[in-house]
Amino acid sequence: MPYLWRGFAQVSQYGGCVFKPGQHRDGQGPVLNSGAAEAVLSNVKKLFSPLPRSRTIALAVSGGADSLALLVLVARWVKLNPGAPEIRVYSVDHGLRAEAPDEVAFVLEVAQKYGFRSRGLSLGNGEDVPASQADARKARYRVLREAMEKDGAQILLTGHHLEDQGETVLMRLAHGSGISGLSGMRRFARVEGVEIFRPLLDVSRDELRQIVAQENLNAVVDPSNFDEKYERVRWRKLLPLLSELGLDAPRLSRFGARMARADGALESITRSLFCEMAGRDEFGVLFIRRSQLLQQPLEIALRLLLMMMSVASGRHVSSQLAQVEELFEALCSSQFRGQTLGGCVVEPYEEKILVFREAGRIGAEQIFLKPGEKILWDKRFHIENNGKTTVFVRSGAELRRAQAEGLPGFDARLPMSALGGAPLVRDAEKKVLALGEMILVPFVRTRHISETKLPHKPGRNE
Repeated sequence: MPYLWRGFAQVSQYGGCVFKPGQHRDGQGPVLNSGAAEAVLSNVKKLFSPLPRSRTIALAVSGGADSLALLVLVARWVKLNPGAPEIRVYSVDHGLRAEAPDEVAFVLEVAQKYGFRSRGLSLGNGEDVPASQADARKARYRVLREAMEKDGAQILLTGHHLEDQGETVLMRLAHGSGISGLSGMRRFARVEGVEIFRPLLDVSRDELRQIVAQENLNAVVDPSNFDEKYERVRWRKLLPLLSELGLDAPRLSRFGARMARADGALESITRSLFCEMAGRDEFGVLFIRRSQLLQQPLEIALRLLLMMMSVASGRHVSSQLAQVEELFEALCSSQFRGQTLGGCVVEPYEEKILVFREAGRIGAEQIFLKPGEKILWDKRFHIENNGKTTVFVRSGAELRRAQAEGLPGFDARLPMSALGGAPLVRDAEKKVLALGEMILVPFVRTRHISETKLPHKPGRNE
């Protein structure tokens, strides 16, 4: 198995070539900045100090220099910290390259050497492999999430470093991102349902390579890291030229940090205004006075719209900034009649703007809720059946206006389309038991996950 590292062996083979410890398989020799690498090693406590208290943490290790250095640094941290959490190392075979199984085996052997429990993960059975890097990324986080749930790991550490951050900022700048996007990768993030911590964003690629060299490890090299059909690779090759003009990775990272600081301030202001001006009714419909929205600075108004869509859909809405700008420009017009975006419907209603879940995104299937069972419906409504018979839950889109108007307290002026995003709970005789948080019987409980409520409803005058 030519890709395996054998107990810090003095030579190893890769593709018929022999490499000595500390030499990289991409043809670059060992990095000479050992002093900087030693500084990183001596500051491991600071690197991992932001980690929340956890019983078990996971490492994503591909076998490349970046993730191997992460493993080495975590091993140093664990040695210096008697109360450190248990470590799990995961290495994923994406099924895209013939060398991948050997590379996973290499990672597992390195992890064992450092005393960490490890597991190789695979995407599919060799026939159902991801069609692209984007698909592979989603599938990778899916199997990582499943492994973490099984092992009780609360957070995943990755080896993203300073140059990765610089490349990310450049790519997002080229894509026309706003302040949030130009913040680059966040140290803490949630990706495909996985909690991520990136401790190495301030550490350079050269420093990480030197750490690997000092440990006599031979890093795996993924050929796709040099394939210019991928945008990130093209930016990576351009970065040295930009550095000559002063636009290097440290400056790009610093720019991203300043954007993150500005983004945090704007987000705080937006949240305060959201709680002050926006409301939600019992059907999960978000609303805001149109005049209040239009009076805000454009950046705040756009963020308010995105926040309303996120609450209304029960999901983080990250639509393209240009799409949100176009939506806001449209609703500024007196001719605006409504628009869909991010799984939501945005439409005018009297003097307000309503934002509610797009019924077509929910699905028409009926859910059977047996006695004592509870569900989270469409990631937005907690529904519980405390009765003695099965109840049935589906979208309120099938409710006719005559039926809705017969419900106690229903505002007949509310657009029927807004009810499509609310759960409709009925019994076997199709009697309505609940619509959204409008509960008509004592044994059914429904509750929206958002606590955002104001004392007025969209149909009431202020």
